[in-house]
Amino acid sequence: MQIALSSAAYAAETVLQEKIRPGEVKFLKFPGGATHPNFSCRDVRLPLQDAKDHYTVVVSESYFSKMEPFQCELKDDETVITKIDFTVEPKEFAHENLHVDSTRVELSEEIKKRVEAESALVKQIYSSPLDSLQFTEPFKAPLKSKITSPYGIKRNYNHGKKLGEHLGIDFRAAVGKKIPAANRGKVVLSQELYMSGNLVIIDHGLGIFTQYHHMSKRLVNVGDRVEKGQIVGLAGSTGRVSGPHLHWGANVQGNLVDGFDLINQSKIYFKKSK
Repeated sequence: MQIALSSAAYAAETVLQEKIRPGEVKFLKFPGGATHPNFSCRDVRLPLQDAKDHYTVVVSESYFSKMEPFQCELKDDETVITKIDFTVEPKEFAHENLHVDSTRVELSEEIKKRVEAESALVKQIYSSPLDSLQFTEPFKAPLKSKITSPYGIKRNYNHGKKLGEHLGIDFRAAVGKKIPAANRGKVVLSQELYMSGNLVIIDHGLGIFTQYHHMSKRLVNVGDRVEKGQIVGLAGSTGRVSGPHLHWGANVQGNLVDGFDLINQSKIYFKKSK
């Protein structure tokens, strides 16, 4: 959404309406002109890019949404400039059965501790995003191959009672297939994890991260600046998998969102910004 207001409009508060569904993301653009701009949703302050003539922010909704409406505010210090009232609309997700190595489902106490520590590490990375957008064009899917498991599908592992949600997109990919970055950014994790296998995470700014799981080889290191399309690793079958593939994930403001929605919303943003 691009807000067509002049800086003079900041003399009066503006109220806008938006819709979002679980696992979706919105790019918001506002005209510049505030002295000390800040942006928050649900009383939580979010990163804001100040490009002088405009501000850019990103809002996301959790897959596990409580389906409650919420409000975001753009402020100049403590003065509200613009309010955005979000309505959360429902979205249905399918189910699937999946067979994986039983040791990756029923975890030993030792492995549970490892998984918990790795989850804490990733959570810490997401809590400190780069302040500004690192990219100047829309996101692109890392592969064009068949989608073997879409975002949001509810999983039953090994036909048992162990349930889970698939909060990424699985692309068919043979071992050794080159995996390109979906957009420009900075590598903030390049490591082998128990569930994810060889994992690379890229910070794209403003709380936007993309993830590349289960690779046979990682080709970038923490701190590397990567360009859109740059090869970050090779597809594989490491971690909790039923076969070789790429699991591509997107995390926005701490929510694992649908990567295809991130692509579509970034296309809309840059189209309107031209």
